[in-house]
Amino acid sequence: MGKFKVGDKVRLTEQYGRWDVGTEGVVTEIAIDDVDDDLIYTDTVSGVYARRLELVPTWQPKVGDRVVWREEFKSSLYTKGKTYEIKAFEHPNLILTDDADSPRHTWTAETILDNFDLAPATLTIEAGKFYKTRDGRKVGPMDLHWDGIFDGDGATITLPDGSKSNNPQRYNDDGSVYEMRSGEENDALIAEWVDEPVVATIANDNAAPAKFKVGDRVRVTTRRFGDRQFGKTGVVIDDKYDSKTLTIEIKYDTPMYHGLSINQYGEGDLEFIVPWAMPAPTPTAIVALIEDGQPKPNTRPVAHVSQEAATTEASRLALLHPGQEFGVFVLAGSKIADVVEEVVKKTVLRAA
Repeated sequence: MGKFKVGDKVRLTEQYGRWDVGTEGVVTEIAIDDVDDDLIYTDTVSGVYARRLELVPTWQPKVGDRVVWREEFKSSLYTKGKTYEIKAFEHPNLILTDDADSPRHTWTAETILDNFDLAPATLTIEAGKFYKTRDGRKVGPMDLHWDGIFDGDGATITLPDGSKSNNPQRYNDDGSVYEMRSGEENDALIAEWVDEPVVATIANDNAAPAKFKVGDRVRVTTRRFGDRQFGKTGVVIDDKYDSKTLTIEIKYDTPMYHGLSINQYGEGDLEFIVPWAMPAPTPTAIVALIEDGQPKPNTRPVAHVSQEAATTEASRLALLHPGQEFGVFVLAGSKIADVVEEVVKKTVLRAA
């Protein structure tokens, strides 16, 4: 096989006829010459020997890139078609992993181009979502700016002196760091963030109610994500727990300037917009777990507005926890006793 193939982008390395050094073109035809050299035809140059050309790289290797071994030669460290990662830069070399995932092999950018292909991008960043960095941190929600670059809370830009700024890290749409600086290698995004599953437990219907629920109207009270989001109002459309916190997803009443209409926040980033409503009726019933015939209510059980509402909740809990009995207890009446001090007057005889 010759040095080039049809479709390659090539560049003249010397003056050739009327074409200047540096003239680029795409290979359209190859005339094989076993005696001397392949004769290359491009969309700009009409017939030139391969020795006068060089391949124009379609990408420049950098830290964070995932590359595929072409097996231009046999190696005990690499397997044809397998993907590896450029882990670091130690001037003038790049540090690449091997089959044992050991980041200790040095390659120049040129030798990587000669022996590896860039692995296809597997991640596309979307506004409003959360992602995982190379070292396992959670970044997001992602905010798309007018220039097509994303930023997300959870990683910050490194300053020239090596210290961290207060500004969110900026990302390309494939998760790579925009204009990456030394010390930012682990900020690269490698996958969408997946929350750990919540372990279900029987709680006697006494779990503290969430601050917000689906359908609530809320207002953004934080400036962590910029002044443009501060004060935005919307409706809660989802709420879910990760391993530590509750994430509230809201739909804005009016989209952001760049079109973002849905975003995610923590409970502390929002305040409830109180709507006008009729006074709620007095709670009349509770639900409690029953074991061995004895009710075991919590010290502060949830009080339902009616017996019907409590019965519905008991049914829901029974379906979630087969074999467990849940009872409905209705407030039929209540008594309060006060301590009262009385002064008693009575008539007694005494000596005259």
